[in-house]
Amino acid sequence: MKSTLNDIIKSRLIQDIVVLSIIVSACYFIYHPVVYFDFLSYDDDEYVTENRHVIGGLTLSNIEWSLTSVISNNWHPVTMLSLMLDAEMHGINPGMFHLTNVIVHIINSIGFYFVFIYLGIDRFRSAFIALLFAIHPMHIESVAWVSERKDVLSCFFWLLTVFAYIRYTKSPSRPRMAIVTVLFILSLLSKSMAVTLPVILLLLDYWPLKRISGGNIRGSLMYLIKEKAHLFILSLIFSFAAIYTQQGAMMSFSTAPFSRRFLNVPVHYMTYIAKMFYPDNLSIFHPYDTTVVYQSLLAWLFIICVSAYVIKIIQRHTYYFIGWFWFVIVLFPVSGFFQAGGQSIAERYTYIPYVGLFLILSYALPDLFERLKIRRYLGIIMISFITILLIEISCLQVFVWRDTKKLFTHAVEVTKNNAIAYQNIGFSLLKEVYLDDIVSGRVAYAKYTIPIYDNLTALSERTAKLNEAIDNFKMAIEIAPQYALAYYQIGQSYLYMGEYKHSMEYYIKALNLKPEDERIIKKISIARAGIRRMNQGSATH
Repeated sequence: MKSTLNDIIKSRLIQDIVVLSIIVSACYFIYHPVVYFDFLSYDDDEYVTENRHVIGGLTLSNIEWSLTSVISNNWHPVTMLSLMLDAEMHGINPGMFHLTNVIVHIINSIGFYFVFIYLGIDRFRSAFIALLFAIHPMHIESVAWVSERKDVLSCFFWLLTVFAYIRYTKSPSRPRMAIVTVLFILSLLSKSMAVTLPVILLLLDYWPLKRISGGNIRGSLMYLIKEKAHLFILSLIFSFAAIYTQQGAMMSFSTAPFSRRFLNVPVHYMTYIAKMFYPDNLSIFHPYDTTVVYQSLLAWLFIICVSAYVIKIIQRHTYYFIGWFWFVIVLFPVSGFFQAGGQSIAERYTYIPYVGLFLILSYALPDLFERLKIRRYLGIIMISFITILLIEISCLQVFVWRDTKKLFTHAVEVTKNNAIAYQNIGFSLLKEVYLDDIVSGRVAYAKYTIPIYDNLTALSERTAKLNEAIDNFKMAIEIAPQYALAYYQIGQSYLYMGEYKHSMEYYIKALNLKPEDERIIKKISIARAGIRRMNQGSATH
């Protein structure tokens, strides 16, 4: 008996080593080039390269700043602290920042393998889920983009929360629940999208933890909700905090009315499902678009039918119910109902939600092979082929993230009407001083969007057409009177022309809109010095 037990343990250990080796090797194969990639000029500047607090490393003042500051419309102090730690250890070396993301992603992939085993799911299915999570092309954005440290870090603490919760369910106690709560808060402080985790814990209570009694479902459910009441309260607090901090990026209901959101949300869900099976036309930014009514109705019909079906078969195939609603619930905060930013979908949003669909596939594929009477070894060959294909797609997609110009050039190629992509191509071309490319190139398309005036100003400055730049920005102000950067760039243009009083006037207007912007304060000092110098010159003459 003892020998048999040892054999089982040894066999499982070998299986675990093989699975972990495959996961680590696959991640290395896909992501090893990122250590040679640069920071992007899209968010990475705000998070790292132009953030003096992050560059300054882990000092008391910087730690205090991370706890009280909103970055890019997000409050996520744990994420900022992790970036500071990278800067403290390695300086501003982009390769090391990228490497940290990859390491956390590998840990997360391994974490999903063990969390599903800990939940009682067999090793083959757990390995399948973990490997898909590790290699799927839709997850590249979360890993290869330094600013998405929040994604991988939040998932890390999400997994630790689930581990701690499973341990709690085996022997409930206040100290164990306290650990669950602390880890959940750390996940929320990394990225507020973790607000759905308490609902997922309820799903896991039903299956595979089986904490909801068949004879008294209502009573069991009420007890479990009460047990997690403080977690739900935390979710509500962080949800309201996220809505508050993202006010600057959140579309109003006058801009994006409820009817449009109602039409868009199911189409977004369908797009994410489609891209799981066919990850094509991946882009850092997918422009917001209006959905055709019949597409929305068909998408709603599909979602309602699938939801009804998984509820109907819940007793026989509970895992379909859990996997489907894992996907639907975790994705909901970023499904488009609360529209923050100008994107329609974002690949980074699938990082945790896809795990629910992977869970469904881990059961559906073996069931399908069995019904079609496909031999087990043929099934394994087919799954291996799909895995290799996904790895190949991921390897190609990773190189898109090499630098800003490459990334947004690719975005223009795979999307339509992508003004944000044109804008960022313009920025990268300006940095490389490719003025001819800018004049004849794609920046012209985005001339009709407010943000692109930044590029037009930079171009005008370099070609001595500063008056044209000023006119462009004044047009921008007419469209968006609160657009602080427009006032700032008019000040810049006047500064280059030597008209220091006009420059000071517009810098002050910019400062009124962004009172803590140190860059504007410095420019005001320069303009003031110019005025003083001119006054001194006048007095001399």
